Amino acid sequence: MTDESDPNCFRPPTPREHRIASYLFGGFGLFFVLFSFVLAGSWARWLFLILGTFSIVRAIWHAIISRRGRNS
Repeated sequence: MTDESDPNCFRPPTPREHRIASYLFGGFGLFFVLFSFVLAGSWARWLFLILGTFSIVRAIWHAIISRRGRNS
């Protein structure tokens, strides 16, 4: 096994990185939800609505993790 394939080489994300991920997921989620209204009457509307909802849920999860990391 080489040093390049060692899983201990990678550090866990910092609270700042979780906060950045939260903003990105939230922004994309909001875009997808709003875009689903533009696609009214199309089958793709539901796809974008589900994708946007999932992204917003992940944004909330990253925000919670970043707060938890800041307090400890």
